[in-house]
Amino acid sequence: MNNIPTTELKKKIKSLSGGYRRERFREKQSRITGSGAEDTYKSKWFAYDEFAFMADKNDPGTARDTPQQEESNSTTGSGEHAINENALENVDNHTTENVSNQMQDMNE
Repeated sequence: MNNIPTTELKKKIKSLSGGYRRERFREKQSRITGSGAEDTYKSKWFAYDEFAFMADKNDPGTARDTPQQEESNSTTGSGEHAINENALENVDNHTTENVSNQMQDMNE
């Protein structure tokens, strides 16, 4: 078996995926135009049927509600993205104080 460089394989996959997306778009467009069933576009691209597993690749999935969590220590959110409201207030107050001091220094 030949060893094919990874970059070449990635280019080939990208090209084939693009061909599939193009053909899928053509089919969708032909159904939208109001043509009769016999007038809709049917792809003759050699790999169209083999790439059918990618049909819903770019379609948005179903949304799920996340469970509500109780707030503790005035923290909003969870995990890495938790925000402590008191910390935000302290930053805002500190920033305001620094700006005021800088403006006073500029006026002197």
